[in-house]
Amino acid sequence: METKDFLNYLELALKNLHATEAMHFNIRGEVSRLLKLYSVEEVNEKLNKK
Repeated sequence: METKDFLNYLELALKNLHATEAMHFNIRGEVSRLLKLYSVEEVNEKLNKK
């Protein structure tokens, strides 16, 4: 899935959850930053660390 498509899904989820515009902006920005910074494997490793 392309980044643009993923962010569209994210935007729809935030809309369905009635998130504020500020939350939309902050979450979209953070997800975009993480997509550029980490690979899928790195994200999974970070999430599985406890």
